[in-house]
Amino acid sequence: MQNRTNWTANIGGVHDFGHDTIGASYTHLSLVQMPTDMGALVLSRPVPYQVDDIRLSYTATTHGRVSFIPQGGIQRYHFGFFTPSEFQPTQTYRDRVIITQGVTAQYELRQDSHALLVVQGTEIRYQNQLENAPSRDSNGFSIMAGYDFGLHGPIRFRGVVGYQTRHYRATAFGVINSPIAEAELKWLPTRLTTVTATVHHGIDDSAFENIVGYTFTGARIGVTHNFKRNIVFSAYGQLQRANYPAAPAFLENTVLYQGRNKQSLYGGGLGAEWLINRHIRLAANYDFSSQSTIGSGRFPIHRFLIKVQFSL
Repeated sequence: MQNRTNWTANIGGVHDFGHDTIGASYTHLSLVQMPTDMGALVLSRPVPYQVDDIRLSYTATTHGRVSFIPQGGIQRYHFGFFTPSEFQPTQTYRDRVIITQGVTAQYELRQDSHALLVVQGTEIRYQNQLENAPSRDSNGFSIMAGYDFGLHGPIRFRGVVGYQTRHYRATAFGVINSPIAEAELKWLPTRLTTVTATVHHGIDDSAFENIVGYTFTGARIGVTHNFKRNIVFSAYGQLQRANYPAAPAFLENTVLYQGRNKQSLYGGGLGAEWLINRHIRLAANYDFSSQSTIGSGRFPIHRFLIKVQFSL
């Protein structure tokens, strides 16, 4: 049996100066990576890890139509130790710090819509070196432009597209270049029903020793309906796809070498929530997913969850 416990904690706040706004947050996550996660290794056991996430943003509004939102963040990943084997090293080589900084410029076209320009830099620094392998450290940059529409009304849309690149300190891993896109559409066909669709494409980090980065595409659509004031039904469907580059040449003729490969996932779920009173709520969820894994076929997963939440 593979028992596991996940938990998260978050604290944050926003202060409005009347013209400008500053926001800060801290989140701690204690999670477990499963062999069926996208970009994960096919292990015989779950891999516990922790994330500390600090974020800071400042919205500076000019006297005209333009506003700027500089933002930054630090994420620290720490993976649990387990005894390594011939084919699987301990996962502590994935301990890393990710530093992001960027700015979003908004131009108000009219009261409920803005043109967007987003520029962001990313530095990734690994804390432990994988034996007999080059450094996995990298620097990244992305620029996107788009449109934010419907701050008021039944339809809200935000979409940006652009270009992303990641340069690795070790020439063995080369450079990854990819288009980047993010879009979210929210539609309220009635006062009781909300439809949300999201799409994302870009570069992500891999859990494979022989690959440090890959391109990822994900799409999700969900519906929530307030059947009554205290009863909410929900449903969703999702698709994910990961495309991995070939392992670097220094791994040829070893057990870690592999050519270009890919993974895909599809799934969906249903849920219901009952707000019994101000302090107690009961939720039930069913989720299904089927994911291809490199060298091990597909993993179908059926998950049932019943949750009781108490609040003061």
